[in-house]
Amino acid sequence: MTPEPTDLLRGARRTLEEIVLPALSDPFAIEQAKTVLRVLAHLEAVVDDAYPLEWAEARDLEAFLAAASGGLRTPAPEPALLPSYRELRDDNVRSKERVAGLVRGALRDRKDPALLDAFEALVRGQLERERRWTNPKRPVK
Repeated sequence: MTPEPTDLLRGARRTLEEIVLPALSDPFAIEQAKTVLRVLAHLEAVVDDAYPLEWAEARDLEAFLAAASGGLRTPAPEPALLPSYRELRDDNVRSKERVAGLVRGALRDRKDPALLDAFEALVRGQLERERRWTNPKRPVK
């Protein structure tokens, strides 16, 4: 059985706080260690949300790309085996590249209110995910 990522981060943070930091005497090294502690605390706070946030982004990107194709593209069914976080993240990057290409190209000149609404929904969802990622204590709307 492997430890959860949160447990690994918590263990690293505790080791740094309780063993490494007290042994440091150089003020610069102390400040650097404190910076690493802040990063570890942030990662602890957001690690459990990382996959759900990526998954929600994937669904939003898929919905927008379906709307942009005139509804010809049907959303994929839920996979039997969920992709790894890395696979999901890589797929989202490729989807964002397709969205950017559409916005710069074919969609720029289309005057389609439904498509504009779909794009605005995509952006709103992404902004909320970014806020949750950068401020994990923020309540979800």
